[in-house]
Amino acid sequence: MRTVHALPVFLLACAGLPQPVDQLVTVLKSDGALVSPHALRLHNGDASALDERRFAHACLQAGARGPCERFAATLAPERRERLLALIALQFSEPAAVEGRLLATSDGDEARVILSLELARYYVRQNDDVARAKATAALAAVAMLDGAGAYSNERALIHIALAIQNDELASAHKGLKDVLSASAALDEKNRDELVRLSERLIAQASDHDKDATDQARRLFADMNRLSPDEAVAAAAELADKYPETNALWIALGLARLKAGDEPGAVLAFERARIACPFDPEADFQLARLHERRARYARAVYYLERGIEAAPAWTKGLWLLADLAMLAREPERASQALTVLKRLYPGDVTVDLGRARALLERDDGLRAMAILKETTRNHPTDLRPALALAKAALTLHGRAQSPEGRARMVSEAEAALSLAKNVAKDHNEVLALQSAVAKLKEP
Repeated sequence: MRTVHALPVFLLACAGLPQPVDQLVTVLKSDGALVSPHALRLHNGDASALDERRFAHACLQAGARGPCERFAATLAPERRERLLALIALQFSEPAAVEGRLLATSDGDEARVILSLELARYYVRQNDDVARAKATAALAAVAMLDGAGAYSNERALIHIALAIQNDELASAHKGLKDVLSASAALDEKNRDELVRLSERLIAQASDHDKDATDQARRLFADMNRLSPDEAVAAAAELADKYPETNALWIALGLARLKAGDEPGAVLAFERARIACPFDPEADFQLARLHERRARYARAVYYLERGIEAAPAWTKGLWLLADLAMLAREPERASQALTVLKRLYPGDVTVDLGRARALLERDDGLRAMAILKETTRNHPTDLRPALALAKAALTLHGRAQSPEGRARMVSEAEAALSLAKNVAKDHNEVLALQSAVAKLKEP
C-alpha cells in the first residue's frame, strides 16, 4: 500500500537527505517515502542485501524504474550492478539476475537474496518451465543458506510451488510447519502465509470449473428461490457433481432454510469429505451450533477446520470467541496465540489473550500482556480500560489486604493512562467510581 503525504510535509521530510537521495525522492514526490529509507542506507554505504531487495521492491511499487536506475548508477560498481539486476527483475527481466548469479564476486547473503527473488519471479509465471527454474533457484539458496536464516522464505516458495503442482497435502504440511515458527516471520511473510493458506483452500475446492460456476450461480439464486426450490436445485447439482464441495454447502444452507437441520448437517459433512482442505463446511457447522448456543460443539468443528487450514483467520477469530462462551479459555488461548503470530501488532488479539488468561486464573500474565499493550498503544483507550478492569477482577480474587491494595493501585495507574486518552469517557468515570468505593474505609 502506498503512503501518500501532503507535498509540503514530504519535501520537509526530504530536506535533510543527501544528494543524490534527495533527487530521487523529489522526482518520485509522495512515492519517495517508499524508497528513501533504503536509498539513504545505500548512499551511505551501510545497507544490507535486504535493503537492496526492499529498494527494488519499492521501485516497482512506485512505478519508477528510470529514476531508481539513475540513483543506482551513483553507487559503487558491485552494488550498482547487483541493484540494477534486482530492479530489472522487478520489471520482468530475469536475465539480469541470472547473469549476475554467474558472477563470483557477490557474497553468500547477496547471492541468497538474488536467488530468492529469482525463485519468486518464476513462481509467479506458473508454468512448467518456470516452476523448474524456481526449484533450481531454491536449491541454490539451500546450499548457500547454511545457517537457515532464510528457511521460512524458502518454505513459503516451496508451498506456492506445491499448490501450483496440485500437491495439496505437501502444501498443507508446509503451512503448518511455517505457522509453528511464524514468530520469526516479518510482516510481509506473515501476509504471504495467510495468502497461501487462502490459495490452498481455493485450489482444493476448485477442481471442476463448470461445477464451480454452477455453484456460484446457485448461491446467487438462493434468495429468490423458495426453500423447497433451493433444496431441489442444490440436490440436483450435488448429485451431478459430487466432488464439488461448494454444491454440498449450498445444499446444506438450503436445507437449513427449509428447517431440515439433520439434513443440513449431512450435506456439510459430505462437503468436507469432498474437499478436506476447505474449512467452509466446518465453519457452517460451527455457526449452526452457535445459533443454538451449543458452543462446545461449535468449538469442535472450528478446531477441525483449523486443522484442515492452519492459517484460517476467520475460523481462528470465531474459535477464540466461542471457546470463551463455552468456558474453555485454554482453547481460546491457543487460537489467540496463533493469531498473535499472524498479527503481532493487533490490539484485539492481545486483549483476547489477556481475557483468556484471566479466565484461567493466570492474572500475572494477563496483567503483563495488558501493560505491554498499553505501552505499545498509548493513544488507544481499550488496553488501559482492560488493564483497569483486570486489576479490579484480581482485587476480588486477592487473599490478603496487601494484594487487594496493590490491585487498587494498579487500577488507579491504568485509569490515569485512560484519562489521558479520554478523560470524560463514561466507562473511565464508572471505573473511577468503583475504585473510589474500594478505597473507602
